[in-house]
Amino acid sequence: MNNAHKSCKAFFEEFLGDKKPIFKGTESEDFLIIDTPSVTLKHDMINADINGHVGKIISNTHTKPSPRMKNFFAIVSGVGRGKTRTLVEIMRTININHPETLCLAVTFNHRWTKIIAINGTPQWPTLAPETIYAFNIVARIISMAYRLSFEEVEDLMLERIDSLGKIGSSTSTELIRNCIEVIIQQHRNNGHTIDNFVLLIDESLEISKRLDPNYKLDIHSTLREAVLSTPIHFDDGKPLNIDLVMSALNISPTGVTNSKRIIIPLTTAEFLDVDEIWSKWVPKYIPESDYCALKNNKYFQFRLKLLLSTVAPIPRAVQYVVSGLENYFSISSDLTQLTSPEMLNNLFSDTTNKINTYY
Repeated sequence: MNNAHKSCKAFFEEFLGDKKPIFKGTESEDFLIIDTPSVTLKHDMINADINGHVGKIISNTHTKPSPRMKNFFAIVSGVGRGKTRTLVEIMRTININHPETLCLAVTFNHRWTKIIAINGTPQWPTLAPETIYAFNIVARIISMAYRLSFEEVEDLMLERIDSLGKIGSSTSTELIRNCIEVIIQQHRNNGHTIDNFVLLIDESLEISKRLDPNYKLDIHSTLREAVLSTPIHFDDGKPLNIDLVMSALNISPTGVTNSKRIIIPLTTAEFLDVDEIWSKWVPKYIPESDYCALKNNKYFQFRLKLLLSTVAPIPRAVQYVVSGLENYFSISSDLTQLTSPEMLNNLFSDTTNKINTYY
């Protein structure tokens, strides 16, 4: 065990030793990577192959680590196309259906936009961007694993930073590796058999912009090296099988990286089926009696589906439309008034203005 490994592992054991990680599958809205989950998770996903994605990810965890040959995944789509929701559903599916696998999702958005700055300590007067990156990755992992606020994790880490000793060339990767190792070992100590670990990184471009604004560094190479290049072994000699999934990456169309490691794309739906939006999403937002009555109102259905068809390629925009129905149907209990041309025009105008504001 090298000195960097010893000091990093002791660093995490010191302030995590008396804490218990939250067992997988136990959700809290305050510790989900998606914004306003009571709204964004209200309806089922449409045209999403979550089980297919999960099958590929679980299979890839068993590929041996390698500096070049172990590939990883990226959620590939544009703005508002459901990248974060896809990651949430991947995490849920893995944690519920695969008891031997722990899946954690972290983000650089929502409550976790802050980048911890560590420069200026007597021990470490200046840190490389890669080391700051590693601290911010592990801070987010700890926040999610233990349900601690990001601010609390930041304080805990900065209070003990000097215990790491003098920084070395391997400190950045060892921080990430030892953080994962300590968390999984605690799960095992609590009687949970965890053989696989899947890490989901949302909004990964955000930290690249902050730490490498000119994109001269491959800032995420620190994470790839930590989890994909060398196996993590426990005291019993068994390795931890690991996989990595990221979103919002700058990648080439072929998925080839500078390291020659292949990025396997996991795509989101190109558009949402309008009839499925009508049957699966709309009933979540309007009274059941009104929805049943509207099934016979072909004029209203046509106008609403026409509006939905214009935003179907952008799930977030569809969400704006259907959530707007909730306010729309609270205006009046008179269904005749609500389905009048004037009211329908108001709905069309309000929702399109909101979409234009965001896009």
